[in-house]
Amino acid sequence: MQAETRTPTGKIKLNHIQRILTTLDDDLSSPHLTPEQRREALEQLKIHGRDPKDAGPIFTKEGIGILTKHGLTEKSSPSSLEALRCLANAMLLEPRTRQIFVNLGCAGQAAERLKISDSDNEFLISRILFLLTYESNLNFDPLFNDHDLGESINAHIARHTKEFSQADSKNGPSSFDQAALSESLKLLFNLSTFYPQHVSTFTASSENIRKIIYAYTSQTQKKHMRSLLLPQQSDRDLPLGQSDTLPSKLLRLSTSPAAPKLREGISSLLFELSDQDATTFVRNVGYGYAAGFLLSHGMAVPESAMKARHGSARNGDGEGGEATAAEEGELVNPVTGQKLSKEEEVMVDTGPEMSEEEKEREAERLFVLFERLRATGVVSVENPVREAVERGAFDGRGRVEEVDDHDHDHEP
Repeated sequence: MQAETRTPTGKIKLNHIQRILTTLDDDLSSPHLTPEQRREALEQLKIHGRDPKDAGPIFTKEGIGILTKHGLTEKSSPSSLEALRCLANAMLLEPRTRQIFVNLGCAGQAAERLKISDSDNEFLISRILFLLTYESNLNFDPLFNDHDLGESINAHIARHTKEFSQADSKNGPSSFDQAALSESLKLLFNLSTFYPQHVSTFTASSENIRKIIYAYTSQTQKKHMRSLLLPQQSDRDLPLGQSDTLPSKLLRLSTSPAAPKLREGISSLLFELSDQDATTFVRNVGYGYAAGFLLSHGMAVPESAMKARHGSARNGDGEGGEATAAEEGELVNPVTGQKLSKEEEVMVDTGPEMSEEEKEREAERLFVLFERLRATGVVSVENPVREAVERGAFDGRGRVEEVDDHDHDHEP
């Protein structure tokens, strides 16, 4: 039976670490290691560095300097990634190494490395920068201003959002991609907390983060979110956005000219809750609220929505013109989202009948208005009140007798 290989300890471990560091340092000034030999040496150093005991040389200024040069001065490669792993582990296990890294002036190089669009570099550099937000005097302002730190974080989050949108429920992003995203989000949180002056830099990520969170939710959770945030049947008694419910308030804010970023965020949220389907979106919030968002994002307004404007009923297969409120199947106005039956009630209800005195005052007001209009000479309009007097449409007390529209239309 073969004996188990064990990591050396004590002086043997210490001497081994020192030999590796010396070899790596010599390789910097006079390259003599093959890429694979360099990677193997750094991997051995990483294994030794998992336990700080008897690994002191790794955590010194010289050790951190050697790792930094191998990790950041060359382009992304297997050996540079191993060096970054050693650095990240060292900063986690020995917080004092964070200030050593800062004093070496390597933070800008790390921020530049974050521009590489892959999860390996994202995971390691984001973790290193995250650790530097604690127990170091690093000023991140130059990283934002000179090295596009915020834009790099936004780019990684956008990349992960695309991965989530393309993955199905069974084959989502890999566990390592998810770990890299987690490191970026942790870094974003700390930077937003400690550097509030740069919060606006991450506005571009707010919508993508919401999409990722939504992608993680179960169907039960999504259904609950829809019930809270999308208009319900009771909202459709009035044109959508006119009631005092949370969905109506969100719809009103989605058209606010004073808050364009909030407007975009709300519309995007409602679109996500509509399964990113334009027809469902129009059905849920009405064509009036949906059209601007769809057109501004280069999405054609669905033909089914246009059919719905003209009162088309839903097809038997559930597609096509949507003119019905979701659960109850009651016809709705596809533009305003209001139930057609409620619109008819409003049209029929003309308010309380005018009193005789109100009718007289209205007739006098109309008489004066028409006389002024005639006096301008712009148009030739016969005063309807004068016509009524000439026809004898006033009763004995000088009041106007009501004439039905259809009777007036058939007068000779």
